[in-house]
Amino acid sequence: MMDVMFGRYKNNLFFIFLIISTFSCNKSNDSSSKGNDADEHFTRLSTLSFSYNITGHTYCTSANEGPSREHKGSISSFAVADFNNDNFQELIIGGPTWRFKCSDGSGYENFDDNISVQFESFSIKNGIISNNTSDLLTGTPSAMHAREGTAADVNGDGIKDFISANHGEDQGHNREANTLLLSNTNGKLVNSTNKIPTTVGYYHSLATGDIDNDNDLDVLVGSIHFTGNQGPGAVILQNNNGALDNTSILPEEARTSAATSWHIADLDNDGWNDLILGANCKPCNDNDSTKIYWNNSGQFSHSTDNYTILSEGLLGNKVAVMEIVDIDYNKDNYKDLIIIQNNRNDNESDPQKWELILFKNNGNRQFTNITSQNIKKMNFTQGNPIKIYITDLDEDQDDDIFLIYCGLDQTDYDGSADVWLKNEDGIFTLIDSDTFLKWNSSNQRSQCLIPVDVDSDGDMDIIEIVGNTDLGYKLTLQRNNKN
Repeated sequence: MMDVMFGRYKNNLFFIFLIISTFSCNKSNDSSSKGNDADEHFTRLSTLSFSYNITGHTYCTSANEGPSREHKGSISSFAVADFNNDNFQELIIGGPTWRFKCSDGSGYENFDDNISVQFESFSIKNGIISNNTSDLLTGTPSAMHAREGTAADVNGDGIKDFISANHGEDQGHNREANTLLLSNTNGKLVNSTNKIPTTVGYYHSLATGDIDNDNDLDVLVGSIHFTGNQGPGAVILQNNNGALDNTSILPEEARTSAATSWHIADLDNDGWNDLILGANCKPCNDNDSTKIYWNNSGQFSHSTDNYTILSEGLLGNKVAVMEIVDIDYNKDNYKDLIIIQNNRNDNESDPQKWELILFKNNGNRQFTNITSQNIKKMNFTQGNPIKIYITDLDEDQDDDIFLIYCGLDQTDYDGSADVWLKNEDGIFTLIDSDTFLKWNSSNQRSQCLIPVDVDSDGDMDIIEIVGNTDLGYKLTLQRNNKN
């Protein structure tokens, strides 16, 4: 679904110590240089309690009580980068996303989906995390449901821009366009959504890469629904000197596929980035399954010799591929694929059944599902996984898997991350998060972990986020003391 946004770190975290604090609805900063106990590997540098801004609510009037969240929601659109060229990182967040509820005073609650939450930015500087939305963002960008975000240099000025795929209300029919924030010369990100196609849709996935080998980044956004008022399916926005233009280079079958995720990578080593479509289908068969569309000098075709079906282990009554990343697990210089899918019966009351699947690249445009041999403990039932990071967690020169969740209601889950360590034989083993990541001993858990590099030492520090059903959440900046 998303490109791995923070890169591959040479020396990454080995333990994560989680500190959960009580919430506050008022903005405040509390910085401290005090370290934790001797056996703890993270130091809390600062915390920030934050109340976010909403617009567009109709049910919640001054006479009503609210609005408040029906649930704590989730954070799924975010990115970390140096967005203003000051040599420090910033975090941009869209959401949290969930329905709002408002009381009419008699105890009756209306649910108002048509509410937008403003994008917020946070500065990470000298061990302090602070809200810098008014300094960094212009044009007051907002979204009803910001689904996936990434940092990419779209306008080619050497500074990261921000893109978010948005899909509107989660359970209704109000759809929305995507968000583009472009850097300019005064160190700000300007709301430039008018520079991209404004067709509304249920955009659920986002990928970036140079599709046509013209040395700039193109953008692919994918929609789950593609009929009626749901908007188009997949759209490639070709970069034309910083302007993202709608293009029809995708074949019709790909443009109308209800994909939950997309990924861009050169899988056949021909120097051209290929497209991986993560299917959302019920039921799934070969025609609807996850596919690789091979790039032929900037063109794509649905003819049988120009795409490869990944069906082994990806078929079922109801399948949604939620995340796709590439990894060279066996170091043969061919990119293999790791896929997360939700495979369950077509019954919303059924429990979530998530699977981590590894496809080996055979080097001939064919892939083999080697999950049963190479991944120990592939099934898990936590809340929605948001992002996979491929990184060396145990410093053995092998890439491991760091999977994060950002559902703010998941206090009853095993934690906010899962870790699979890879050994020299290419076997990934799921490690108990309480043991390996060293969660705190209480029953409280962080709900969202976002990797950053707060001190530019190449290892993975953490921003942890906890939320409540009111209009706020708390961010804590944790520095990795491993190195």
